[in-house]
Amino acid sequence: MSNKYEAKGCLGSATDTLDSSGRIVSLDPHDHISREDLEDGLGKFRGNIFQVPPIYSALKVNGKRMSDLAARGQHIEQKPARPVTVHCLQCTGFDSPHFSLSIRCGGGFYVRSLIHDLGEYLGTSAHMTYLLRTNQGPFSLTHHALQPEKLTVKVIEETILHNTPPCVS
Repeated sequence: MSNKYEAKGCLGSATDTLDSSGRIVSLDPHDHISREDLEDGLGKFRGNIFQVPPIYSALKVNGKRMSDLAARGQHIEQKPARPVTVHCLQCTGFDSPHFSLSIRCGGGFYVRSLIHDLGEYLGTSAHMTYLLRTNQGPFSLTHHALQPEKLTVKVIEETILHNTPPCVS
């Protein structure tokens, strides 16, 4: 099963949470990065890749969420990189320092980590400023979540049995 996201990022600044809810931990030059640079960089993150989960995540350490421990200021060992799959990854907008992405990926993938890692790959820093999950498995935000009258057992069953999310721009 795959998930689809719309995300936005900001080049030139990193946060401790890898998103805009966090505290800025670095500011870096980013004016040298063009849309073409960003699009070329995305190629490194498509397919089967390894990704380090963020400290601020729901992963557990001794039965406690890493994000809860980090928020309390406790030191947390970074989890090792693990395999994830990125089926589709496209730049849908670029107005430096801001950019937008469309992502279709497998489970266990962290968009915040992608944006952070993309910034590092481009020679700057970056953090996520917006995230919307538009598909989870066969369920889509536009066809299922926003039309409650269609959430019948029959429609859910048909969706599970017959729907495969496409790779769309």
